[in-house]
Amino acid sequence: MSAASASSGGKTAGGGGGGENKGNRLAGETSPYLLQHAHNPVDWMPWGQEAFNRAKEEDKPIFLSVGYSTCHWCHVMERESFESQTVAKVLNENFVSIKATKVDREERPDVDQCFMTFVQATSGGGGWPMSVWLTPELKPFVGATYFPEMRFVSILKTLADKWSSDREEVVKQGDHIVRLLQERLSETAAASGDPLAFLALDKSREAVREGVRVLDKGHDDVLGGWGGGRGGMKFPQPSRMNLLLRAHRLEGEGSALGARALAMVEMTLKAMAKGGIYDHLFDGFARYSTDPRWHVPHFEKMLYDQSQLVTAYVEAFQVTGNAAYADVARGVLRYVLRDMTDESGGFYSAEDADSLPFEGATEKKEGAFCVWTEADLRKILDGEEGVALPGEGGQSVPVSSIFCRVYGVRPEGNVDPAVDVHGELTSQNVLFKSETVRAAAEALGLTCSGEEVEAAMTAARATLVAARRKRPAPHLDDKVLTSWNGLMASGISALARASQAFSSSPPSEDSLTYLGAATKAAEFVRENLYRSGSGDGETAGTLLRSWRNGRASPVEGFADDYAFLIRGLIDLYEADPRRETGWRWLRWAREVQAEMDEGFKCPVEAGGGYYSSRAPESEGEEKGDGETEGGSGSGVLPYRLRTDYDGAEPGAGSVAADNLLRLSGYFGGEEGKVLREKAAEQLATAFALPETPQAYPELTASLATALLGPKQVIIYGDPAGAETQALVSAAQRSFCPNLVLIVEDNTNTNDVATSDDRGKEEEGGDGKAGDVPPPLFREILEAYAGGYSAGEEGQAAAYVCFDNTCSAPVHTVEALEKLL
Repeated sequence: MSAASASSGGKTAGGGGGGENKGNRLAGETSPYLLQHAHNPVDWMPWGQEAFNRAKEEDKPIFLSVGYSTCHWCHVMERESFESQTVAKVLNENFVSIKATKVDREERPDVDQCFMTFVQATSGGGGWPMSVWLTPELKPFVGATYFPEMRFVSILKTLADKWSSDREEVVKQGDHIVRLLQERLSETAAASGDPLAFLALDKSREAVREGVRVLDKGHDDVLGGWGGGRGGMKFPQPSRMNLLLRAHRLEGEGSALGARALAMVEMTLKAMAKGGIYDHLFDGFARYSTDPRWHVPHFEKMLYDQSQLVTAYVEAFQVTGNAAYADVARGVLRYVLRDMTDESGGFYSAEDADSLPFEGATEKKEGAFCVWTEADLRKILDGEEGVALPGEGGQSVPVSSIFCRVYGVRPEGNVDPAVDVHGELTSQNVLFKSETVRAAAEALGLTCSGEEVEAAMTAARATLVAARRKRPAPHLDDKVLTSWNGLMASGISALARASQAFSSSPPSEDSLTYLGAATKAAEFVRENLYRSGSGDGETAGTLLRSWRNGRASPVEGFADDYAFLIRGLIDLYEADPRRETGWRWLRWAREVQAEMDEGFKCPVEAGGGYYSSRAPESEGEEKGDGETEGGSGSGVLPYRLRTDYDGAEPGAGSVAADNLLRLSGYFGGEEGKVLREKAAEQLATAFALPETPQAYPELTASLATALLGPKQVIIYGDPAGAETQALVSAAQRSFCPNLVLIVEDNTNTNDVATSDDRGKEEEGGDGKAGDVPPPLFREILEAYAGGYSAGEEGQAAAYVCFDNTCSAPVHTVEALEKLL
C-alpha cells in the first residue's frame, strides 16, 4: 500500500492517490477498504443498482475489483494501477468500475464468493485482488487476480476493443459460462441424494477415520502442518486440527489412529508457536507462512485466525495438560484484548502487513513494523541501560547475544531471498524460536542461574516492545463483523473456551477476564448488530453484517454470521452455565438458529445444507435510487452458492451441523429430535460427495461429535457455593466436544426447569425457569436429587448422562473427572 492509500497507523482508513483528487463515489462509504480507494482517479462506484443502471445506460461492461483493506497485493495494485492517471483514463472511458469488498467479509461476501467461483473455474486459481469483467447484466466473461500496470492497461484496451467490435460474442460467452456454472452447481446439489438416509450413520465412523488418513498423507512430519511443497506457503488450517482432536477423542488414546491424530496436532501447534508466523513480541498469529518452516510470515493478522487458533491451543491444552499450549492461547488473547478490541466490546477485523519503515517515509513496506536488523537490535538492547550477564572466565555476555541466539537473529538477516522476491526484507530478521533459552545460555557459557537468564530475556522483550511501539503502526481495519465476532466466538468462542480451560475453583482472574470480555462482545452484537423479531413469530429477528465508527451497515447478515454467532453463544453459555447469567445466551442461540433455518436452508430435494445468502426475494424494499435497503439476498447475482467448503474459515454449513447437534442435547423431546435430524441432513449433504472429508474437515469434526453422542452433565447445588463451582470447573476443563452442561440451584427445588416449563418460555425473562428446559432433568431429579436437595446439608452433586443412562450422583472433582 502506498503512503497515501491509508494512514500510517491507528484506525484511520485514509484515502489513496493523494489529497489532490476530489474523490469518487466511495467517499461516502464506511468500509475501510473502499475508503482507501476514495481518492483514486478511477471513477469507482460501490456495488449497487446505481452502478448497474449506469452500465446499461452507457452500454459499457463493468470492471469489478474485489479486495480487503489489509491485503498486500491489493495495495500493490492500487499503487501501480489505480493511482495511475493513465490507467484511470482507460477505465473511466471504457468501463463502469465497481469496488466491492472481499473475503474481508466486509459487506458483500456473496459477491466475492459468486465471482471467485467463476475465476477459479476459468483460471484454476484465485485470490485477491480479484479482477472480473462483467456484462451490464452482471454475467462474467473474463476474470483474474493481480495485474502489473502495463499488462493491466493492455488487457483493458483489448477488452474495450472486443466489447466495441464484437459485443454479441462477449455477451454470448458470458451467458455460456454462467449456464455452465449453474449446471455444475446444480449437479453438486443433486449428487447429495436423500440426506435423511444418513441418520443411520452406519458408515460415518469410517468417514472420520478416512479423514484422519487423508490428513496423514499430506502432513509434513518434519516441520508440521500441511502444504509447503517445493518451498511453498503454509496456512494454519485450524479446521483440520478440530477434526484430528475429535477423532482422537472418538478413537481413544490407545488406538494407533487416535494417537496419530493427536501427534499431527501437537507437531503443528508446536512448530507454529516457535515460528515467525507467531509474533514473539506483540503476540498473535500472522495469516500464513511464506515458507514451509513457518518462519517468514505474510505479516497481516486476521481476527478469524486468532479466534480459531486460540480454540485449537486451548483444546490441545485440555487434551494433553501441556501448559505451553495454554501460554500460547493466553498470548493470543492478550493481543486481541489489547489491540483488536473496541471500547464498546466488539472485535476489530485485521491488522495490515504493510507499514512505513520510519517516520517521514513515503512508501510502506511489508513487515516493517515487525522486523529487525541485528545492528539495531543490539543497539537497543545493549544501550546505556543494557544488561550483561556473567559468563565463564569472568567475562560479561551482553543480553543481545543470548537474545539473538534464541530468536535466530543474524548479521546478514535471516530471511531466505527465495521468499523475499521484492527485496523488502533484505538484511532484516524475523524473530523465531531458534533454540531454547537454556541451550543458548550453555552455548554462551553463562554462569548465572536459569531464573536470572529468563528474567533478562523478559526484560529484553519488554525493551523491544517499547521500541516497536515508537514505529509507525500498520493500518488497523476497525470494522466489526458479526461472523468474525462469532468466531472470536471462537472470538466469543475463543474467550469462552479459554475461560473454561483456564478455570479453577474459585475462578481465576484470567478466567473472569476472558468471560467478561466474551460477555461484553455478545452484548455488543445483540445491541448493535441484531434486529429483534416481532415476538409473535410473524417476523424473524435479523443479524446485520458489520459495524464501524458507531454505525451498523444496513446489509443483512449472511449464513456465516448466523452460524458463527450461534457457536459463540453456545460456548459462552457453557463457560457460564448459571441460570441467572448464562441461560440467556443459549436461548438466543436457539432463536438465531431458527432464523438461520428460515432464511438460508437449502431444501433437501435440492441437496440440503445452507445457502450463503438469502433468497433474492428477501432483498428488501427498493429505495428511490433503485438500491435495496439491507438484505443479504443474492439479488442480481447470476447464481446462488451453498456454504459447503472449509477453508481459512470453516463453512457456515459445517458449523451449523455442530451447532444443531449441540443444541439438540439441551432441548429434549420433539424439539431435540428435530434439531438432531437437521444436523444429520447437513452431514448427509456433504458426505455424499467424493471430496469429503478433505474439503470438509470442520464438517467431519462435527460428524465425530455426532458419533460421540451427547454427554449431559447436570450439576445440582448452590451456584455460588465452592463445591458447585469446583464441579463446574472440572466439567469445563475437560476436552469434551459433546458436552451438555447444566447447572441447577438446589436451594430452590420448586424452581426447577423441566420440560413442563416449555409453555412458560415466552413469559420467562432472563433467569426464569422457562428460559431453557434441560432434557432428562426431571427424571434425574425424581431418581436422585430429592435426597440431596434438602438432605446432607445441600451437598452439591453431579450427574453424568450418556446414551439415555445416568450415573449415580458424585460429589467430588475426582469422581466427576473419571466419568468424563
